[in-house]
Amino acid sequence: MHRALLAMLAIRANTVVSSETLIDELWEGDPPAGARATLQSYVSVVRKRCRDAGLGERPLIETRQPGYILHLRPEESDALELDELIQHARELLMTGASDSAGAHLDRAVELFHGPVLANLDHLPTVRAFRIEAQERRSWAVEQCLEQAVIAGNASDLVHLLRTLVDEQPLEERLWGLLMRALY
Repeated sequence: MHRALLAMLAIRANTVVSSETLIDELWEGDPPAGARATLQSYVSVVRKRCRDAGLGERPLIETRQPGYILHLRPEESDALELDELIQHARELLMTGASDSAGAHLDRAVELFHGPVLANLDHLPTVRAFRIEAQERRSWAVEQCLEQAVIAGNASDLVHLLRTLVDEQPLEERLWGLLMRALY
């Protein structure tokens, strides 16, 4: 439950999450008597574990009506860093600075290691977050591949693109990249 609580707060980092939302999701709509007090004790345990992990220099989890807020900087969260990298990459791509954008995209793709928030599939927030994170990752991968095709490395990518098209046959953009690489 502690990990689930931390995940729910991290997904909504820097935003107040109501106690009611946390209670509803932690106990899947069927909270026990005294759920609010139990939630407070869970928050206390998570705060202590964060301090023990060396994250206690500032208030990490703050009680703020109507619930709690987890304060995170982009470098403290892969999700926040991913969003920041993708935002910078998009801005750079719009200005034509594809080399600089490529470095941001490569770093964004590197942030993914295994499943996002494994073993927390029972939480609707985690399931939705996982889908969104995978979509952002897919966009970054596609951008990296497109930059490689533009740079003339298409023949090196044909096998990878065929694999990706097999895995995601409805992704038109991947089909387009494969056609360009084959051409």
